[in-house]
Amino acid sequence: MAGELKHGTLALVEEETKMLFVGVGDEDDTSNKAALNQIISHNGTPIVIGTAALTDWASGHGLRTVTIPETVPELQNILNIIPMQIAAYRIAVNIGINPDKPRNLAKSVTVK
Repeated sequence: MAGELKHGTLALVEEETKMLFVGVGDEDDTSNKAALNQIISHNGTPIVIGTAALTDWASGHGLRTVTIPETVPELQNILNIIPMQIAAYRIAVNIGINPDKPRNLAKSVTVK
């Protein structure tokens, strides 16, 4: 996430913009922390999803966090996606979209 932030996303951050910041992967905590500081300096409100090293730092700076447990590298991405799936589900329900009845699917995929 930290590398992609500079390619347009940061320009969208305004006062109280809510962002899900996923700080997992191969990047070191230094680049993730720098990216979070950029979001904060633009008055954004990041919600940090990451392993304990990053979320402990973010909590210390008053940010909301979701900590993902660390595991072996081969399984880490499976754990990383679970909070995102839960967030997508809850956002859909909150805005009135039924995630069990997706719109605009081809008939070959639609279940009656």
